[in-house]
Amino acid sequence: MNVFFPRPLEVEVWNTLSRLHNVVSRQLQQHLERFNLTSPQYHVLRHLGEQGMLKSGNLATLLDVTPGNLTGILDRLEAAGLIQRERDLQDRRGWQLSLTPEGQKLYRKAVPSTRTQVKEMFAELAPEEIATLHNLASRLLSSLRELEVSA
Repeated sequence: MNVFFPRPLEVEVWNTLSRLHNVVSRQLQQHLERFNLTSPQYHVLRHLGEQGMLKSGNLATLLDVTPGNLTGILDRLEAAGLIQRERDLQDRRGWQLSLTPEGQKLYRKAVPSTRTQVKEMFAELAPEEIATLHNLASRLLSSLRELEVSA
């Protein structure tokens, strides 16, 4: 016998956000393939391009990944000649990260192109709707992060 549990609107929103994340991730991954980048690699490139040199721990926090997960991403980017690592003299467990000249070149191509792609993905929404979506999602994210810290 099947049992039906009514789904609260919050569950529907969660399902929609999950599906939206999957579609956006697939479309962006297809776009990033022309630059031979994965989404995590793109975000490393973007942060280093925008901020110059970053400590590996700070980058892991910005990307919301563990330092262990970041290591594999950095290994692949370093092997491709896109980033360089130098030991952090204040924290010998960490690294100072920066883009190589080749990484800077790719940053100048990939970031504007990807931002255009993202804008096209949101073309269905009016600017006010995008702002509202951003505000609501940011507020929920902040609230959920506070719950993680207190747990």
